[in-house]
Amino acid sequence: MGNSEEVFRQKYLPQHIRTEVMPILFGPEAAGQNEKLYKMLRRATTRRDEHALLYPTVNDMEDLKKRYDMQERQKEYDRLRDEKGGEHPDTKRAYAQLANLRTDLRKLLVERDRRQYFDEVDKRRALG
Repeated sequence: MGNSEEVFRQKYLPQHIRTEVMPILFGPEAAGQNEKLYKMLRRATTRRDEHALLYPTVNDMEDLKKRYDMQERQKEYDRLRDEKGGEHPDTKRAYAQLANLRTDLRKLLVERDRRQYFDEVDKRRALG
């Protein structure tokens, strides 16, 4: 059993979409002050691709481990863990720095690969 239209409108539609349906129906010229929002919504639907990369490759992750900055942070973390133990604040700080660097680099790798992928896909789509 589904919800009534009234419940759907009140609970499931975001407020800005409920009040500004015109741009969705009639295009960006009707968007008014929320043009950026509707542009993002259009991009989200047109640039969706089930083959697009979501995670870095195994080779990319191996290359990250070879980076000088990653190796230095790993050495520092290992040294502090051995000297002061895993629960010491300095050890936790070193681990957090290592983990943050790893996370940031992974995001950059995925962003780079996705940009390359979509550039290539867009070219191929334009060619048919």
